[in-house]
Amino acid sequence: MVRTQTKPVYEDTEAEAGTTAEVAAPTFQNAAGETVAAPEGVTFAATEDTPADVTVNEDGSLSVPVSADAQPGDKITVPVRVSHPGGLDEVVQATVTVAGEAVEAPAWADTETPADEPVTIPNTGGPVPDGSTVEVVGGDANGTATLNPDNGEIEFTPSPDAKPGDTVTVQVKDKDGEVIDEITVTIGEPTTPPMTNEEQYQPKYDAIDAPRGEETIAPAPKEENNQDFPEGTKYQPGTGIQDWTTVNPDGTVTLNPAADLETGTYNVPVDVVYPDDTKDTVYVPVTVTEQAPAGEMQNVTHQPTYAPVDATQGEESPIEVPTDSRGDGLPDGTKFAKGADAPEWVTINEDGSGTATPGDDVNPGDYTFPVEVTYPDGSAETVYVPVTVKSAEDAPAGEKQNVTHQPTYAPVDATQGEESPIEVPTDARGDGLPEGTKFAKGADAPEWVTINEDGSGTATPDVSIDPGSYTFPVEVTYPDGSIETVYLSVSVTSSDVPADGDDLTYQPVYEATRVTQDETATVPAPTDGKGGTLPADAEYAAGTGAPEWVTVNQDGSITLTPGADVEPSTNNVPVEVTYSDGSAETVFAAVTVESAEETPTTGDNVTYQPGYDASQVKQGETATVPAPQDPNNALPEGTSFDKGEQTPEWVTVGPNGELTLAPGEDVTAGDYQVPVKVTYPDNTSEYIYASVLVQHAKATEVDGDNVTFQPTYPQTDAPVGETTEVDAPKDEGGKELPEGTEYKPGTDAPEWAEVNPDGTLTLTPGDEVKPGSYNVPVEVTYPDKTTETVYVPVTVPGDDTPVNGENVDNQPVYGPVDAPRGDETKVDAPKNEDGSLLPENTEFKAGTDAPEWVEINPDGTGTVKPGADVETGTYNVPVEVTYPDGTTETVYVPVTVTENADKPPFVPGDGDGDEGDTSGSSGGLLGGLLGGGIIGGIIGGILGNEAGSSTPGSSAPGSSTPGSTAPGHQGGNNGGNGGNQGGDTGGNIGGDAGQTGSQQGGQTGDNAGQGTQPGQGVQPGQGAQGGDSTGAQGGQTGQSGQAVAPGASAGSGQTGAASGSASRGGSLAMTGVSGVAITLGAAVMALAVGGALMALRRRRNN
Repeated sequence: MVRTQTKPVYEDTEAEAGTTAEVAAPTFQNAAGETVAAPEGVTFAATEDTPADVTVNEDGSLSVPVSADAQPGDKITVPVRVSHPGGLDEVVQATVTVAGEAVEAPAWADTETPADEPVTIPNTGGPVPDGSTVEVVGGDANGTATLNPDNGEIEFTPSPDAKPGDTVTVQVKDKDGEVIDEITVTIGEPTTPPMTNEEQYQPKYDAIDAPRGEETIAPAPKEENNQDFPEGTKYQPGTGIQDWTTVNPDGTVTLNPAADLETGTYNVPVDVVYPDDTKDTVYVPVTVTEQAPAGEMQNVTHQPTYAPVDATQGEESPIEVPTDSRGDGLPDGTKFAKGADAPEWVTINEDGSGTATPGDDVNPGDYTFPVEVTYPDGSAETVYVPVTVKSAEDAPAGEKQNVTHQPTYAPVDATQGEESPIEVPTDARGDGLPEGTKFAKGADAPEWVTINEDGSGTATPDVSIDPGSYTFPVEVTYPDGSIETVYLSVSVTSSDVPADGDDLTYQPVYEATRVTQDETATVPAPTDGKGGTLPADAEYAAGTGAPEWVTVNQDGSITLTPGADVEPSTNNVPVEVTYSDGSAETVFAAVTVESAEETPTTGDNVTYQPGYDASQVKQGETATVPAPQDPNNALPEGTSFDKGEQTPEWVTVGPNGELTLAPGEDVTAGDYQVPVKVTYPDNTSEYIYASVLVQHAKATEVDGDNVTFQPTYPQTDAPVGETTEVDAPKDEGGKELPEGTEYKPGTDAPEWAEVNPDGTLTLTPGDEVKPGSYNVPVEVTYPDKTTETVYVPVTVPGDDTPVNGENVDNQPVYGPVDAPRGDETKVDAPKNEDGSLLPENTEFKAGTDAPEWVEINPDGTGTVKPGADVETGTYNVPVEVTYPDGTTETVYVPVTVTENADKPPFVPGDGDGDEGDTSGSSGGLLGGLLGGGIIGGIIGGILGNEAGSSTPGSSAPGSSTPGSTAPGHQGGNNGGNGGNQGGDTGGNIGGDAGQTGSQQGGQTGDNAGQGTQPGQGVQPGQGAQGGDSTGAQGGQTGQSGQAVAPGASAGSGQTGAASGSASRGGSLAMTGVSGVAITLGAAVMALAVGGALMALRRRRNN
């Protein structure tokens, strides 16, 4: 490059971050350093290295944008090409420096923490940049860390597997992923010793019935937290075990009650001995029953029912395992086999599943083939699988009415010598059987069965008909001439089978009770373990073998007065209960007599009973559970909280017991019992449990209080420098919100707006608050724990606010607007509060911050069209009103965005319940025939109308070793977790299944019982059931059980199992749609929509 006689020089320039620096044109200097005029004809241009956003002007001046992220002291260098006359040029540099003082970087020092305690690492440097994150190198296997963006503190929690001497690296990264700092955390010795096996594992036997005179095997115990018992665990008979029981090495128990043994419930003690020599004593709740008569064989008490199967020529179609349409589920060990005359293209597996693979030579049409069922008790029966074969080329024969419909009879129970009705069959495939369909009894149907032309009939077996299960054919003729054969199942029972008495209707359950020698204690009257109320006229008396120091009172309570000579032990006290119908039964009360000289001292873990409120959180979101509270006493200073062995990784336990919930989207939705270890200042400890419902990421609240109620606050003026009170919100129509509703400030609520616990607000805007309209967010939490955010419309008037204008004389009020997502909803023009019209020529427009999906017309009307991505909830939409006199004001339209009724939300299931009966496949065939999984899925979900019901779980008492810190074993399996599916697969034909989201049939039963001491006799039959609860949730989560130290009065150790069922025609779970075959013709789409609307109308009419 040739140096010219003159040299251009740019003067350094300063500029703030986020602005554009204007750099003056360069000056020219001669060789002597003197400023001279710019040479004539000189030009300026950008070089290849000049930033693209820099503008080089003709005179050489520059416009240089400075990034908003630039830090004070940063320098931006801009190369500029200067061309001199004669073709000589050179590149000079212009420099822009970001103004302001340099910001100190954040910094964290290395630290150490015990293996079982979290540590807070303070930020000793400058502020943490926005968007910064923290992560543990190696992931959750090494621990978890959270960053407080306000003060920069890092909370690190070691992994449960952390060992002393381990080092963990924690990295802090900026929003671009660049590492800001690294911290090394050294793991030290734990503050508390490791848990014993007895503390770590919670064995539990399921309740079982044992008929007298028969051998019954009780399965091995389960671990309540779904852990595997450690290798080397042994099982031994417990103290006082009954002589008709045998404890096997694998933990199973063989039961051989004699034919003359008194019926009733017995608790069979089993010692579980762990490899570390600690042990648990658990109990098998065994109900000894009468030996079942021949008429109650399993082929009578159960009815396997196959769902209709659609199969296409040349394709393999699955045959699902049959459901039990009569009992509570087919017994374990039931086996299936293909019956005689079943075609070769059908296979049946031992578990009842199978395949149908018709070849091209199999004619399209309906087929029914037999399946032989053998039960564990040796009884057997034949059931039938209906299969519809369709042409591979969709031949018209495959679209006959005998293909598009599937009459299905409900099983019939008939007693010898009595007439039982046969109901008209339902259509399990189409939208209802076509008018003119006729029915007739098929060949080989017995004489004692009649079938009318409409499909109804009667079953009248006489005493010569053996009890058992019978299946006979019914011929169906459709209006289009097509025919098919369907089957009806009839179960015949003996006329001498006794009816259920009150002794079978009720299940009295006593609480386990402790009493000290020479003292008096009372066992409360029993409760009904089946969820009902025991009859007031039931009579109670001491049973055979009851101790002399026991008095059974008239109301069923028991007075205990053991003398000093009564040996300390656990006693099963028999109580005879006689009902008004003459039936009777013997139940037992578990009473433990303790030595007067060895009564243990009560510790803090018995004195205090902290508990968590139930909570919920969605996958991928974060929620906080407040610290546990004792309803009677403040917890003593020095009480500490820590994770349990089974505490999920996504739960963080704070020093005060507060929980932070952060389940990822990979965490299974459902109900969790989160264990938290509580250690008191006296070194006693216990486990308590927080009930947490993890919802699906896309789940929305269905029929909760946040949908039932619509809180609305009045528009309020709050002058600067004054205190203004705002009344609590009212529901639509001025109704009160439910008692127990809680309020707190929403996100970004201004500091001058205080939200009080009763929902009122105190507004104190200071001089710094600018006049204008504000929407103050208030988070509302209802008694059912659903939440929503509503807004308080507040206007802070300015000094220039007109007085006594039309904006004072009028008070426009908009009515509440319900706007389903995806629909357009009209908004009526407002009127004054007294119903009068506003002045003529009043003008309206959408106010500042009004959502884009709201349109306000000049006359005050409008339209609301929230998209599918708009969150449900109540929005106060600002509308600016201008009166003819020039005065203005802002009013608000309360808009509640709701789910679209035609697109029900998905609700996660909790799949431990039995599946619902097959009734959802009717829409599935229609969806399949339309050729797509999407429409088939949608229609299948809409038409699926049958909900299953959960089987109530029963419970065994827990135990804890004296002086240990074991959790009081929760008395039940969390109510059985009845996560029953709201309907069978809807769109199972012609595309992917429209999978039905499961309604939660039952949540954790109320009031899980407290754990009992080892060796303590526990009330037989205390596996209590919870009450039925119709709707989406069968029962709410109960509180968790508490550990009981020696000497404390133990709770019943029972958890109710909530039985839930979704009512027919009620809220439907949203159908999941698999992504398949989306391309459909316009005609097919119209047919699908029409069919769906017809089905929905039919359901509403029902």
